[in-house]
Amino acid sequence: MIIKIEEVKESKDKDDADTSDTSSSDGEETFSRSALLKTKPMSKQLPRSSVSAEAMGLFSKRTAFKPVVIPKDKDMKKRITRRLKEGFMFKNLEDKDMEIVLNAMQEVTFKENEIIIKQGDEGNHLYVLESGECE
Repeated sequence: MIIKIEEVKESKDKDDADTSDTSSSDGEETFSRSALLKTKPMSKQLPRSSVSAEAMGLFSKRTAFKPVVIPKDKDMKKRITRRLKEGFMFKNLEDKDMEIVLNAMQEVTFKENEIIIKQGDEGNHLYVLESGECE
């Protein structure tokens, strides 16, 4: 689209002349200079990029981390550690971090064809398969 600016001749009704626009047969639009100059300026305020806040109150108090410890015998600790070191999530943990994960785990046994978790369900547990198969 081509826009042409033309000087508008004085007219009795100056407001009508200043804001008028016309279209020519060749698709060009013409506007008076004063009509183009009367446009409202764009806001100088930049759009907000993001907002962030920290929750305050009793539920957001910082406390020392107290890891969960579920008692296990030495044999069970060995079995769990062996399986954890085979998995990509745990194989590079330092010994102290591995100990925290190991202590928090507990053995759970499922029957054949028992549903452990359905895809898409919210999960609150991490399962590490020691033996058997899952779909």
